[in-house]
Amino acid sequence: FGVALTLPKESAAAVNPLQDIGIAINSEGTGTASIVDLGNHNVLQTVANLTSQDGAPSAVVVDPATNQALIANTAAGTVAFIPLGASSPKPLQILESNPSIAFTSAAPLSLTINGMGFDASSTVLLDGTPVAGAAIVNSREIQASVPASLLVSARRFAVQVQNTAGTVSNVQPLTIVQAVSVGKAPAGVAIDPDHDLAVVTNSGSGNISLVSIAPPSNSSPQSLGPVGVVGSPLPAHLNPRGVAVDSRLGLAVVANYDSNDLSLVDYSGVNMPGPYAPPAVPGCASTTVCTGPAGVAFNQDTNAFIVTDTNIGAANSDVAFGSVTAPTATSAASIGNPGTPQPVDQTPGDVAIAPSFDPFDPVNNPNPSLTYAAIASAAQTSVIDFLNTSLELVVGRTTGLIEPAGIVYDSLNHVFVASDSLNNNIVIVDPLTFVPVTVRGGFNPSSIAYNSQTSTIATVNGATGTLSVLDYVCPPLAGQPACTAPQVRDTIGLVGSQISPTAPLGPKTVDIDPLLNVAVLVDSENNRVLLIPLPY
Repeated sequence: FGVALTLPKESAAAVNPLQDIGIAINSEGTGTASIVDLGNHNVLQTVANLTSQDGAPSAVVVDPATNQALIANTAAGTVAFIPLGASSPKPLQILESNPSIAFTSAAPLSLTINGMGFDASSTVLLDGTPVAGAAIVNSREIQASVPASLLVSARRFAVQVQNTAGTVSNVQPLTIVQAVSVGKAPAGVAIDPDHDLAVVTNSGSGNISLVSIAPPSNSSPQSLGPVGVVGSPLPAHLNPRGVAVDSRLGLAVVANYDSNDLSLVDYSGVNMPGPYAPPAVPGCASTTVCTGPAGVAFNQDTNAFIVTDTNIGAANSDVAFGSVTAPTATSAASIGNPGTPQPVDQTPGDVAIAPSFDPFDPVNNPNPSLTYAAIASAAQTSVIDFLNTSLELVVGRTTGLIEPAGIVYDSLNHVFVASDSLNNNIVIVDPLTFVPVTVRGGFNPSSIAYNSQTSTIATVNGATGTLSVLDYVCPPLAGQPACTAPQVRDTIGLVGSQISPTAPLGPKTVDIDPLLNVAVLVDSENNRVLLIPLPY
């Protein structure tokens, strides 16, 4: 949504989040300031003649406590104060807590809270529990220390301040991120929610890491161990990238980009003495079938998978279909060699599959949209190909994108959600019409993940090194168009991690455990993955 202003070329703006009021200044002519009601999307007031004989206004900030704007005139060396309206904030308010994101630590964390209404009786609360030893600097600042005992694992806290009178402030989040070291240059990740396990491909060291996201407990009975890497790295072939898991069988398929083959990982524990996987098994050995395999996705209902073959430099690219067989007490799991490749647009990368049977639509079960989507990441094509998985043929395309990089299937709304990387958008596409609905996202979104349990989308933004978290509350309604209302709720800085803005083609670099609502993010430059609890 936007607000139309009377004059163009606004040079600076600021917002009071407590009042939902904004101000934009214009340095043209005599200089103006437009005060805007952000909730109702209209201009409340225009203040004119801000330009002095020495120059025009150059910058503006807002003090939320007094609901005043401070407009700086650099040339004149002055600051003008403009009230934004009647000020009636809550008597106790947090404006900012710093840091808002931190890593797990064996040492306490210093937390600075800025706001208003603090007094000698103020107590800092973490998830409703008082934190001892908070120091009241003044009515606008509190210094607190988060004990190391609360920083041992990935966790998202609600930070509040409470006064003796019982007044409680608003909530600010504190996100604790846990880093887990894996192999060299991790490239892709896929989560098995039944085992609370992340399978990570390490492109530089040519192997696979299994990372437990939750320790064994009543809520995670199939966990393979405490949080962290499980066992030794499992061998793969050259430059493993994309990975997908079949959670029902406890199997994963890995695309080895440089050796033109696939690897199978069995972590089910059916025919082995311990909970660890046996060596990976090569498959898809024929270069006529797999040439530069990059992305993989499973149909959880049929144990079938699809792999995208990039065929870099060739006139045509393709996808291959395969399947896996469960292990038994006497035989190991196996992978079927994919059959005849099916042509698609050039340089397909990530891939997503609609399940064969739709539990949310029993009337139309099996799912009438038996399609999957392959993303063409190269600038020459920049389309989404839709294929009927029964016919193994392309049945439609979505065009008008610029380097789409990641895709997921939304089983609630029966649509595919993809990142439109260089347009700084995500797109929602109905596979029955192939018409995209555009939603604003972060800058240069690449990989994308979706949690249907919390209606949350997460995108990795390469240009800013951030993770955008979008609310995607849009229940399916018969006869209604695809969801058009997802909004960015939070942007999580990656706390010093060096996320590459040009992720390898094909693999998902982020995935979400739907029950824990924890994102696992590949940090290739630092040879680790980050466990990031997401907001609900």
